[in-house]
Amino acid sequence: MPFISRITLFVVLLCTGRMLHAENAVVGTGTPASCTETTFNAALALVVNDIQGGTLSFNCGPDPDIILLSSVKALTGVVIIDGGGKITLDGQDVTRIFNINPRPNPEDVTLVQLRNITLNRGNSGAEPFGGAVLVNAGTTVTLDRVVI
Repeated sequence: MPFISRITLFVVLLCTGRMLHAENAVVGTGTPASCTETTFNAALALVVNDIQGGTLSFNCGPDPDIILLSSVKALTGVVIIDGGGKITLDGQDVTRIFNINPRPNPEDVTLVQLRNITLNRGNSGAEPFGGAVLVNAGTTVTLDRVVI
């Protein structure tokens, strides 16, 4: 099968199979107080643990908001995180923000897209790479209007 045909088939399968039944999650209920690391973790677990992946968005009120993080967040599978241009995830100079990891089965892809979000003060600790985001081999990451 030619390379272009395989890519086309992959995109068709991705659009028709994977994302149609994906789990989506929202952090917050419309106020800054509802957007915490705990609510972020809960919403993230829905999209990362769903075999189909999903989109995580934020409802933290009309103004920009900062969510302080105390631990690294592992991302696998097909995940979109969209900050809507108002969200900053802040590692407080104590933790990396994201580890992008391949799935255990090499046939299952990890495609992560970060959109309209700011990643601030990530810290890789003693590791030499990936202060805000560590992208491991076997994964694909797209940054769309992301400030790091």
